[in-house]
Amino acid sequence: MAKEGIWVIDADAKTNLVNPAMAHMLGYTQEEMVDRPLFEFMSDEGKAIAAKKIENGKQGKIKRKN
Repeated sequence: MAKEGIWVIDADAKTNLVNPAMAHMLGYTQEEMVDRPLFEFMSDEGKAIAAKKIENGKQGKIKRKN
């Protein structure tokens, strides 16, 4: 089992899958997170950062760390 948090969202930023580690880190169960928007679990600052990254990804402007 992965100790790292894994969170999979769809094109509309809705949670498709979250592993037990990620759910635990955020204080939820997996069942509470699935089918809910990513943004429900973030601060306003986090929402702005995530929205920008998602939009950049949709436009093919993804920065990769080397």
